[in-house]
Amino acid sequence: MNAATTHPLAAAYLRDLELLLHRLDPGAREEVLSGVREHLTAAVGPQATSAQVQGVLTELGSPQSIADEAYADHPPTGATTPVPSRWQAVVACALNGVGLAFLALASTWMSEPSGILYLASALLLPWAVVVALSMLSPVWTTRQKATSIALGPATLVGFALLISAFLAVLGRSPINAIPAVALFGASAWILVRLGRDVMR
Repeated sequence: MNAATTHPLAAAYLRDLELLLHRLDPGAREEVLSGVREHLTAAVGPQATSAQVQGVLTELGSPQSIADEAYADHPPTGATTPVPSRWQAVVACALNGVGLAFLALASTWMSEPSGILYLASALLLPWAVVVALSMLSPVWTTRQKATSIALGPATLVGFALLISAFLAVLGRSPINAIPAVALFGASAWILVRLGRDVMR
């Protein structure tokens, strides 16, 4: 060490930099610190004032900026790829599940297609949340996002068409429940696959 690097301002700068570089490989850390020490030795004379030392440190840049450059050149030891957040997709699946359960429950008392309008209005706000969360999910592909968004409306429209068709053909009959059960089963299977993809 020389006068340039033992000056209180320079010493504090080097100490802060060393702390910021703690995740670097020891060899890379020492290389960066040696480079900064050499720069200070060349730029600061033995009789430099605090103002002169501060001027050199300002030109050098903050310890954080040097640490950022060092980490860009030498990835930290043991660095791992960050795991993308899954909560958006999980909540979207949960809301879709609640929506399907609500539709299935409503289907037990709804006997007219006009009732679909009431269901659609009740499910509009939760579906808007599903749309937003699905679009924001970093773990789903574009196709999976579209599936999540379309699941509720497609089930609702399919249910309305089934009610209309079977009422026109069979009238009020217990047989009308069979295609509804098949529809909800297919929607639930799609939802399970979406949820499984979230957990991969």
